[in-house]
Amino acid sequence: MKGTVLGFYSMLLGCAATYGQQDITSIYLANPSFEEDATACTQDSPDAIYEGDEGLRGWNLSPNGWQTTSPGKALLINKECATDNGFGKTEAANGEFAYYQRFGWGSANSEMRQTTSTPLPAGEYELKFFSKAFAANNAATNATVTVSDEALKSLDKLTITCTNGSAGIMGTSSWTENSLKFKLEEESAITLSAQMSWGNGGSCIAYDHFTLTQLPEGSLDPNAPSIEGGTEDQVSSPTEGVISHEFVEESAMQQDLLQMLANSLTYAHNIWYDCAAPNSKGETCGYFKANSAGQSNEDGVRTNADFSMICAFLCKYGKGKVTLPEGVTWDLVNDMAVKPLVLNSKLLRTTNIGVPSAMPTTYGKVRFGPRHWHTPLIS
Repeated sequence: MKGTVLGFYSMLLGCAATYGQQDITSIYLANPSFEEDATACTQDSPDAIYEGDEGLRGWNLSPNGWQTTSPGKALLINKECATDNGFGKTEAANGEFAYYQRFGWGSANSEMRQTTSTPLPAGEYELKFFSKAFAANNAATNATVTVSDEALKSLDKLTITCTNGSAGIMGTSSWTENSLKFKLEEESAITLSAQMSWGNGGSCIAYDHFTLTQLPEGSLDPNAPSIEGGTEDQVSSPTEGVISHEFVEESAMQQDLLQMLANSLTYAHNIWYDCAAPNSKGETCGYFKANSAGQSNEDGVRTNADFSMICAFLCKYGKGKVTLPEGVTWDLVNDMAVKPLVLNSKLLRTTNIGVPSAMPTTYGKVRFGPRHWHTPLIS
């Protein structure tokens, strides 16, 4: 009789989805708000857990309708139950009870899972639930909540990350509403799985008030074109006639690349600095500001070489072909090509000529004599 009623109800859902969404929680989800074990949760129950001065912590029960594994502490809690790490007490998001897991030092994994006993008809759905997730000592804990079909193909998933908590946070914070939306192409049972990965330091996650809603057809992608006649012929392609096998002319490609390099000079100009004084040979120097701006180390030397190479290339090949950014002239581009190399050649031990007085040290190794080549001079 139950199967007949469910089959008839599934048929009605197919009709209802045409006109509006339908709450189907009571048909497909068992114990969605963790209220079915309420009669077992009494103060003198053998499953009641009391710890320290804070007293009641909850009831060591696996909630009816759910398959659970415990990381060390897994409890049904109500507003009278103190949570760990001084995070305080919380009222349930719905009803009187919520499901709570907690782990301390080390690492662990746990899960809560439920598979519908009756297949859902093909259609579009939304699963919602509420959570609170907090950590102490920067514990890196998260939960991956997944909805999958009977072939265990993931239909949608989300990640809940424990944020750093504080005294009383479970009581003062609001429950977070989470949503998973999915589409079944054919009738299938679904599995809801929350897999927790517990980090070291103390963290907790509480769940409550799962709901399942069937959505009107097209809800998940209201702007998607409809396919008529069972083929794609009636749907216009966004790429046909736009993307083709034809290559861009080499000259056009070169021009675009040259202009792209010219556009980058806005950035180069913004980090360009003239040295305050010439080197000991009386030569003017300049540099591009890196983390080690103008200093005699890999960061300072190589940044100069890279930007100088771009400027030198544009000086040789770009004049008359590109438009320079506002505030940049060809004289400036020439300076940005030459002056960094003057500076680099003085900072390298392989040349070691005319080191600027403000930079008493030199950079690089001399392995094969004073004329050993060094890549920052390649440009």
